[in-house]
Amino acid sequence: MPKYLIAVLLSFTAVAFAQKSSEYRLLATTRTSTMEKEINAIARDGYRLVGTMGGDTHEGEIIVTMRKLAKGDDEDRFQYKLLATSRTGTMERELQEAADQGYEYAARWRATK
Repeated sequence: MPKYLIAVLLSFTAVAFAQKSSEYRLLATTRTSTMEKEINAIARDGYRLVGTMGGDTHEGEIIVTMRKLAKGDDEDRFQYKLLATSRTGTMERELQEAADQGYEYAARWRATK
């Protein structure tokens, strides 16, 4: 029976924003802790999440696409939290805890291993 990793990416935002630039970064890793650190480091440089995928690569990588905001936009508004588990009960609890901290749902992917 195949095992599935269910991952949810949450974002904490102060206000809505408009993407005005076409500068992109692509992140790929198999470790959720590494991905969360990399996403937040790039977010501090003014990039915002635009898409995710995962599990379909040869290495089973998590892949995240981020897009740079135009200069002058508030670059410190976003902080991301990455949740990953194979148990729905655990995901529900962690998702609720993150929501209680002010995070909002941003993206999800389903990775097979």
